[in-house]
Amino acid sequence: MTTILKVTHQAYDALVASTVDQIITLGIQKGGEYAGDRNRVENFVRNAINLQLEPEQVWAVYAGKHWDAIIQYVNDLAANKSRPRSESITGRVDDLIVYALLMKAMMIARTCVDNTYEITVSEKHTPDTQDEKNSGDPIPSFLTKAVEEGLTETTDTDTSTEDQLVDAVAKTRR
Repeated sequence: MTTILKVTHQAYDALVASTVDQIITLGIQKGGEYAGDRNRVENFVRNAINLQLEPEQVWAVYAGKHWDAIIQYVNDLAANKSRPRSESITGRVDDLIVYALLMKAMMIARTCVDNTYEITVSEKHTPDTQDEKNSGDPIPSFLTKAVEEGLTETTDTDTSTEDQLVDAVAKTRR
């Protein structure tokens, strides 16, 4: 029998906002740990050189292990099977999001002069395709407002960030 899942729009919006924060944190922590301080994709390049591969091939192996764990989780759900996991599945999803962004950075770097993707803090991405132009802001303004206004008003330390975001989003939508 199929499980009927429900996720409210507010809960999803809060999840997106908290996930973005988590992805930024993971990118900084793991980026330094694996790649050092100069080149965010250095570990892919270094291992590609050692193995005579392309960096994207190394990326595929690293990202693949997270995808494999997620698929095993999905298969276990279908089989009603439980097993111990070395990392949480939600953590694997977050890692996979980071890997997707790293792939995107490598793809962009391949189109740049000297294969170097650089951007200054003051620069903003300008949409170069009609799809990008139609997609709007990557973070909806009501979420930005919720984070800027709603969370600064919350002082309950026992409330999770996701709960705080749900409350903040609700305040901005009233």
